[in-house]
Amino acid sequence: MTSRIFIALLTLTVLCVKADAICWQDSGTYSKFDTYNGRRDVIETRLILDNLAKQLNGQPTLVAYLSAYAGKEACRNEARSRLLEAKRYLKEKHNIDSSQVILLDGGFRTNWVVEIWLGFRQNRPPQKEPTLNRNKVKIIKNCDSVKLGFEQH
Repeated sequence: MTSRIFIALLTLTVLCVKADAICWQDSGTYSKFDTYNGRRDVIETRLILDNLAKQLNGQPTLVAYLSAYAGKEACRNEARSRLLEAKRYLKEKHNIDSSQVILLDGGFRTNWVVEIWLGFRQNRPPQKEPTLNRNKVKIIKNCDSVKLGFEQH
């Protein structure tokens, strides 16, 4: 991500937090907030989750769906581990109530990704959109647990 795009996104997020309800109006569905994957470093991933926390703290009626997809070569329970690590980070660093973060194991895609969706509890939740069937995935049985680098806040 170029620095200009990053600054523009950060500015938009800050304005959105200040504008509060203007940015997240009820459309009846969840809207994609952001994504992170192996191409983003730990700092970018933390910034995404920090911005999510600002939205959730700014509007307690919002709910975030974190939808994780493991890659075509994945550790056992990799998607779930990524979700739990992100939820732990949000709770420990930003005191986000666990009821505001709903976890969804989406299955498998070519490369792992975590999608973040925002909406109101009564809205229709996002649908899973896997691109790989389980039989096309190599599960690595003896791998280290997923580390996202959130341990050192």
